[in-house]
Amino acid sequence: MVTYLQQMKEIAAGLGAASHPLTDADLVAYILAGLPEEYDSFVTSIETRSDPVSSDELHGFLLGREAAILQRKNRASMSVTHEPFHAYAAVSNNSRSSQASSKN
Repeated sequence: MVTYLQQMKEIAAGLGAASHPLTDADLVAYILAGLPEEYDSFVTSIETRSDPVSSDELHGFLLGREAAILQRKNRASMSVTHEPFHAYAAVSNNSRSSQASSKN
């Protein structure tokens, strides 16, 4: 996200140097338009706010959102990693119970 935001600010600065400056509102709109699908609900929440968001505020919001998305992905990958282990343990325990029952 940091790289993406830096690139957008460099483009805005380049346009300003070429006598075509972007307003802060335009920069915010371009940043939001370039975000991937996983940010759709975030984009909607920013676009429907009654108070406009500055590009600096948006920067902070996006870093927070990115952290939340990464945390959710990490939790999901951890639960997927452990699920096969739990499934194996359940099968192993059932197999042992069956073996013990058949011996009795």
